[in-house]
Amino acid sequence: MSSPAPPLTPGMRVLCRDAEWLVTRVHSVDFTTGSQIAFCTGADEMVRGHEAAFVTDLDDVIPIDPRDTRLVRDSSHGFQRAKLFLEAQLRQMPLTAAHPNVNGIGAFRPLPFQVKAVEKALQQMRPRLLLADAVGSLADADQVPLLTKPPTKLAEILNYDDPRPRTRATLSEASFISTKKRSLEIFQREVRR
Repeated sequence: MSSPAPPLTPGMRVLCRDAEWLVTRVHSVDFTTGSQIAFCTGADEMVRGHEAAFVTDLDDVIPIDPRDTRLVRDSSHGFQRAKLFLEAQLRQMPLTAAHPNVNGIGAFRPLPFQVKAVEKALQQMRPRLLLADAVGSLADADQVPLLTKPPTKLAEILNYDDPRPRTRATLSEASFISTKKRSLEIFQREVRR
């Protein structure tokens, strides 16, 4: 198998083993033959999130040349198709910050376990974790909004009408248990989509 004709560099997209990969780093094995080891992260649906190393002497690693991109006119109203495509591309781009900057985005102090969960989500090529944190209890809420997956719309709003003041005894009442059961059913339905 032959080595690719430009040398591989980090940031390139390549085709190898019928999948698209993003090159994260490259090591030269032999300067005389141009043999390289390409360390990659999966970029298409089949291998997304997986990491692999390809030796150019053993695998056909074909760089995807951006100059081969074919431009297509968008005839949709208000360029909706182009906007949707660009939004999808931006959502797939990894974030460049090593740690999330949560200063000044709310009236809260992030706890270490919350920051750790966000960092884990952001390490993925395309973050797809649903992060949820209890901001009080369901017993404190009058309405429970549940989002769709992805969180773009409301899946359902559950009303919880038990009288106040609500105490620990509220947690064992039938109305509370049925509301919590319904919210978990909706949550599971949305996660499985």
